[in-house]
Amino acid sequence: MNKFTLFRNMNVLIVEDDIQTAQYLKNTIDPLFNDVYIAYDGEKGLNLFYEKNPDIMFVDIMMPKIDGLEMIQEIRKSNDQVKIIIITAHNTLEYLHKAVALKLEDYLIKPIGFNDFLSVMEKIVNAYTLKYPLKIFLESGSELNLHERKGLYDNISFTLTALECKLVELLIAHTNQIVPKDVIENHLYFGDPKSDSALKGLINKLRQKIGKTAIQSHSGFGYKMIIP
Repeated sequence: MNKFTLFRNMNVLIVEDDIQTAQYLKNTIDPLFNDVYIAYDGEKGLNLFYEKNPDIMFVDIMMPKIDGLEMIQEIRKSNDQVKIIIITAHNTLEYLHKAVALKLEDYLIKPIGFNDFLSVMEKIVNAYTLKYPLKIFLESGSELNLHERKGLYDNISFTLTALECKLVELLIAHTNQIVPKDVIENHLYFGDPKSDSALKGLINKLRQKIGKTAIQSHSGFGYKMIIP
């Protein structure tokens, strides 16, 4: 299996004010991913992040309106799961030290070489495959393959939506622990006032796919994914 197959259901957001660099990245990764979006300044990048809920981001440090580090700081207030790679022409310790605290995957120095890009992508694949086994078995008897966003329950195959997959990944990251509702809502909906009803609907639809006993409800507090 192609090592990059797991990317095909994922979305990417490129936030880069240099049009040539942004287009080079888009053209390079387009064949690997589901959708690739571009923003040419930090303000638009932040808005697209909330709108598109990407899985991976490439972010330039120096940008108009809102710089890359400021934008990432805002994103990290509600989402610590999205994978972020910074792009910079400033290969100094000052910038890299500031970036370390923002839980970033890696960095790329402009001009971006293909081998450097490939190395970063391989690092993300390796981290993902270590974190999530190819097959995950739940208490309900369902079987998940998060790499493909597919599963099997009661001899019926199903596909997880992008939002369902993000929820499952969050719950599995806290296996057999209660994840508070506000943490889940911020992760999925970024504090939208309608998020409570949206989350209940999402949980109900997900249970229909993976089995009711796969996710426990803890009234007024949160949810727990049960893995034997």
